[in-house]
Amino acid sequence: MSEINLKNIQPRCGSQQHAFEELCCQLARRSCDESSEFVRLDGPLFQESGLDKRFSNVSIGEQQQIVSILVSLQEKVSKLKKMQDKTSLELNALMPSILDRAFRGKL
Repeated sequence: MSEINLKNIQPRCGSQQHAFEELCCQLARRSCDESSEFVRLDGPLFQESGLDKRFSNVSIGEQQQIVSILVSLQEKVSKLKKMQDKTSLELNALMPSILDRAFRGKL
């Protein structure tokens, strides 16, 4: 896996911090399946709650670690989805044979 240098992140809305938050949100949104909903906490209510302050002092090293974990998780999710698709195809291929045996009483 290539190394990610967060110092090279192009600023978004005037800061690298905003760009990092956008990256995290995009990765989180991509990891949601169709049956779930991604909710981004943003805006005045989020800021007034103080939740945004919890992430404002994350060092570059911690950000790199978070990105590494998120990328690793995304890779694992992608592999699991491929395995699930393959298993589904195999099961669908076996279904006619299973039904045939069931109707002939050979199960």
